[in-house]
Amino acid sequence: MKLQKTGVFKFELLCVDSNQRASITTERGLKYNLMSNEKIWKDAVYDDRYLEDRKLGIKLYAEAINQADNGKNGFARTAFKITMVGVFDVIESLRYEIVQHIKSMNFDKVFVLTDEISENIAQNIYPQINKVENALRKYLIMWLEEQGQQSLSDAFMVWKSDNRNVGFDTTGNNFIALTDNRVYQINFHDLGEMADSTNETTADYDQIINLIEEAEEIGDLQKIKDYIRANSSAGNDILQRGYFKQKWQALSRIRQKTVDNHLLVLQDYVEAEKLIDELLITLDDATNQIFEPVKPKITIERPVSKPVYQSPSPSFNPMMYILTEEELLKAFDETQHWASRTADGFVGLKHFLVNVLGNKRGFAYAPSAAMVNALVDRGVFEIFDVPSNSGGAYNVKAIRRKSVMPI
Repeated sequence: MKLQKTGVFKFELLCVDSNQRASITTERGLKYNLMSNEKIWKDAVYDDRYLEDRKLGIKLYAEAINQADNGKNGFARTAFKITMVGVFDVIESLRYEIVQHIKSMNFDKVFVLTDEISENIAQNIYPQINKVENALRKYLIMWLEEQGQQSLSDAFMVWKSDNRNVGFDTTGNNFIALTDNRVYQINFHDLGEMADSTNETTADYDQIINLIEEAEEIGDLQKIKDYIRANSSAGNDILQRGYFKQKWQALSRIRQKTVDNHLLVLQDYVEAEKLIDELLITLDDATNQIFEPVKPKITIERPVSKPVYQSPSPSFNPMMYILTEEELLKAFDETQHWASRTADGFVGLKHFLVNVLGNKRGFAYAPSAAMVNALVDRGVFEIFDVPSNSGGAYNVKAIRRKSVMPI
């Protein structure tokens, strides 16, 4: 989507000095005071009617309202209406400078009367947010239908029980009456919460730990992946890898600003544009996977020299998993620093995968193990044995950096 910036935009303020603290009492004085701010102007020219900066392409009008008059409540006040008109990019950036300058002049009340910049941003953002909302409804309908006949009814009843006062008027709309429109009754925020709940897995925690501890060959790692996938729903892994929850919450905050007619800045649009593009791709991929036929498994050749945990393929791509290399290396360096100061000086492999990455940081175990061994293959990490400090006959598997990760 491209923000429409053509035309002339208006930004209008009402400034009130109800405490008689401002030293400005005339239109002329106000305009000269504003002219003194070099952050606002490049080449301002004074006119009895307005201030004009032809280099910036803007004009500023100041109109006194009930100047030094007694208001209805019997107290004196000084008030001005300030109107600025010009091109989008200039007005958008100068709004803050104008308001800040006026506040510094001891006007205790500053109201925005007209803000065509925010209006334009909202009008460009909201239709695209609506498109994302519809894409999520599509995903939820298909996902719930895949779960079984009662899933949609159960999900709607749970939501309805938490939103008893929410009504949905279908009066006079025969088209709606012909369709199952329950998902369309759920609001934007709750749609995101419902979609995030599809990330839940029924996989047993202890079973995953046992499989990781027993993994010695490539086939064992595949068993872990198969077990997790068998206890998860299609589509939800894509949402999790795409950081759906965080992005949906961020977009929800921007959407609320547009709905409530809040003041918007260009950064709101830039952020919304990025979030919308990424969410549409994620939801489209997740929806397409729901009824996608299961692809045959690929046989992976066993390497000559294997570490304790095997990567799924020689061309392991960490971007396919939740954890990134940067996050893993940062977590390891922090753990190594802790171990060198307060522990035995080494980082146990099981402790790092299960406690540090799993329990503390919430990363999935199998992908984390796969990435560790991909980094072992590349010479970044090495696995070594440490004698048990409990006096047993077995060694503890530990991990350390072998070299600085190549750029």
